[in-house]
Amino acid sequence: MSAVLRDLEPEGLGHELLREWAPWAREDAEGGASWAIKPRVERGYHGDPPDRVMLVDKIVARMRTEHHNYYRVLARYYLDGLLPWQMEHELRQTPGWIRTMLLAGCGLVELRYKEVLES
Repeated sequence: MSAVLRDLEPEGLGHELLREWAPWAREDAEGGASWAIKPRVERGYHGDPPDRVMLVDKIVARMRTEHHNYYRVLARYYLDGLLPWQMEHELRQTPGWIRTMLLAGCGLVELRYKEVLES
């Protein structure tokens, strides 16, 4: 079982959406000026993020409060660039549990994204 979990990597629409979202979320956190507030006139302004990114940001914000375990793993993976085994000590969980939360979190982002598009 552990060999199977070790080979599972995030993929699919949820993973793609989070990869697209991460650079914008990182810039927002580091720059001190939020791209979510308009107009943003700070030096280094690169334009507003794509609509997809804004939607994913809302989904992730909701996950932060409703599914904190998913958010903790997603933030460390997509924003901090850590691998599951690198989060093990900080999160006090096994790499298998972390990988499961990562895959489930990607699936939840995809599900909520599709729900918004279909409504």
